[in-house]
Amino acid sequence: KLADGSLDQDVSPAGPRCGMTLEKAYKQAKQEYEPWRASTSLDTVENNYKHVAEYFKGDRDLATFDRPLMFKYAAHLRDAGKSPSTINQRLSLVSVLLKLAEEWTDGKVMPLKMPRQKVRKGRIRTLTYAEEQRVIEWFNDPERKAPLSRDMAALSTFLVDTGFRLSEAIRLRSAEVEWELGMVPAWFLTKADLPRLVPMTRRV
Repeated sequence: KLADGSLDQDVSPAGPRCGMTLEKAYKQAKQEYEPWRASTSLDTVENNYKHVAEYFKGDRDLATFDRPLMFKYAAHLRDAGKSPSTINQRLSLVSVLLKLAEEWTDGKVMPLKMPRQKVRKGRIRTLTYAEEQRVIEWFNDPERKAPLSRDMAALSTFLVDTGFRLSEAIRLRSAEVEWELGMVPAWFLTKADLPRLVPMTRRV
């Protein structure tokens, strides 16, 4: 019986075995899969795994996963009222583990094409000049005795003017900046794994 009160109909599946369980693959992936090892949102990954393991059971052999099973899992999540983005995150976690396990088990586990859900595009929220100034002035207020307030004001300015993700700004090193060209490299995750150069405003 699952946490939401429903019954799991696939507790003891019949089928092939490879010796690589869901739990074993997840533990190994946390050590070897770079996007998770370097992730700034590992809590989200952990939470998704917790729910996936609750449904399938951590000791389930990965060789028993197939497309019908994943369609059934997606339907279960929809019936439980989960959002399309949440469903995709949990399916993606299983997909990653299956793909990694294919190499770890010499092909005894096969990657699967997941039944992705259509996600609505979020609303675009534009920061007004007044809101931007209010944030920066709040950090720069001489009455504030909090340490690093001036640094936070500078960081806020940098994020607004460059559009950097917070994690990218924190990892940026001075030596990487193209000072003569007035460009800052943004290490967005691209297929080519190449930086995108962002022009600096005067205040940046």
